[in-house]
Amino acid sequence: MDSRRVNPVIGEYFDKKISEGKHYNTARCAAAKKLIRIIWSVEKNKRPFQIPE
Repeated sequence: MDSRRVNPVIGEYFDKKISEGKHYNTARCAAAKKLIRIIWSVEKNKRPFQIPE
């Protein structure tokens, strides 16, 4: 499943990288790295991820 469709935080970040002129694969890797940082933070802090409004 594509995390950009499920998680608006990742989708917005990906779109931001594309609008900056980054190549598709570069933007995809940057979005994956952001997702990894979110997962690490959730595990470290033992709190559920909440999508900001």
